[in-house]
Amino acid sequence: LAGILAVGFFCCLGLAVSLKDRFLVPWLGAVAIGLATVLTQSKGGLLVLGAASLIFLVFVLAWGRDRAKTGFLRGLSAIVVVAVLVGAMQARQSAPSEGGAPSTAPLGRVVAAQETQAQSFTFRKLLYQTAIDLTQKHPMGTGPGTFQYYSARPGRVTSTVYTHNTTLQLASESSWLAAAAFLGFVLVWLAQVFRGARSTEGEVGLLRAGVATAVLAAGAHSLIESSFSYYGLGLVVFALAGIALLLSADAVAPEQTPKEVRIPLAAFCVLISFAFVAFLAGEYGKARLAYALISRDPAAAKLAAEAGQRFSGGDGQFWFLRARVAANPEEALADVQRAAQLNPQPRILRMLGRMFVEQGKPGNASAIYREALDCDPNNLPALRALIDLEADQGREEEARALAQRTVDVEKSTYYTVRSIAELVPTETYYARLVLARLGKREDRPPLLREALQGYERYMAITVPQILRFAEAGIDGYAGESLQDALDKVEEAREAAILLGESDETESRRYLDSLASVAESLEEARAGLQ
Repeated sequence: LAGILAVGFFCCLGLAVSLKDRFLVPWLGAVAIGLATVLTQSKGGLLVLGAASLIFLVFVLAWGRDRAKTGFLRGLSAIVVVAVLVGAMQARQSAPSEGGAPSTAPLGRVVAAQETQAQSFTFRKLLYQTAIDLTQKHPMGTGPGTFQYYSARPGRVTSTVYTHNTTLQLASESSWLAAAAFLGFVLVWLAQVFRGARSTEGEVGLLRAGVATAVLAAGAHSLIESSFSYYGLGLVVFALAGIALLLSADAVAPEQTPKEVRIPLAAFCVLISFAFVAFLAGEYGKARLAYALISRDPAAAKLAAEAGQRFSGGDGQFWFLRARVAANPEEALADVQRAAQLNPQPRILRMLGRMFVEQGKPGNASAIYREALDCDPNNLPALRALIDLEADQGREEEARALAQRTVDVEKSTYYTVRSIAELVPTETYYARLVLARLGKREDRPPLLREALQGYERYMAITVPQILRFAEAGIDGYAGESLQDALDKVEEAREAAILLGESDETESRRYLDSLASVAESLEEARAGLQ
């Protein structure tokens, strides 16, 4: 959001300083967009906006007239004053809460920059290292749009859709050659836009200043986000890049292009438009199905599933959603198998494994869970599912080995630097519970205490987020539902009961605390019903 807002901000400024009249509307637009950027709490977005504003000022002073210079400086001053006042007011409300939990005030994330650094900067650094790892293992790239399927394989981070850097996104998915071609395009574009720039002083130069700064701001933002992987932002930026070229000193007039060239180019643009309409239809159908499922409207979900198949038949995510409205278990299994073939990501593979378990095919389920671990060696839900499967089959040694492997994940950055800091994974605590169940009685207390301490962190950090979403009528936070939280309370209760065999006082303390959490969750669930 901060990236597309920066583009709109400088387009508004370019119009405001170049128009002789009716310039108030774009000024107001710039102010509104600037305040919206502040409220995104994107530290990188705010930094890009500030740096690009200085670049725009330089362009205006170099290419503008006195009227434009004066108007720009006055307008920029007004924007800065308003932004500072709003920021100061919100910062006063952004102090951390008494318990040290992150503030939910509008600018809490910006003010608490130190607290969010591990989640933001460190996580990005690990993503960059992951992208470089993939370029070394796959010199020709993993394929456009496939970073999300390979991102967890090096074991540095959880599965993530984007690298948060456009150049590294291209390098990892389409080779360094594609990244070099993109950078070459940027250099050629810069040379063409700024060639003879001073010869077009005045309104055209001022408008070019706004458009060029918008493109440069998006380019700067692409260093910290995979900006151009988003269709809307990418299309807008490349369209503006073309407009900037048409505003350059030696630009060609489109109407002077020979007819034999204009017709093929127009036809190509029409074909591209149809392709995007088809893509949009597929995305719309998938979103419609997802919304119907979230709204618990079976009839609408079934209609959306039937209608969406025409344009979304090649999308694994569509078949994954469609399985939830299947007429029978066999049809659901076929849908999930097709989803896994098209989109072999751990979440889909885990569902397929669960379906095989329900159908009494543990061998197939084990193979599928291990396939998920090939995609993501540290995938905690897949490890947990495999632990339960091996234990149910009586293979205790294998279950113990998998449980220890799960606990060892805590030593990696995969566990310590998470994309969502408030979502505390509990699989490693459950693994300790399994080790305590299967181990010797005298070895249980340390494992159980570590497990209960971990569950306490989950109750203190994640459960409040789930309850806050429940108050807004939403069952779940980042995929963690009220029922999931209640299940984890039960796991923690089992650990506390086992601990009571050696320390009844400590066990009672944990049980009392868990009872209070369970009561809050039950009340929230009753409120949703």
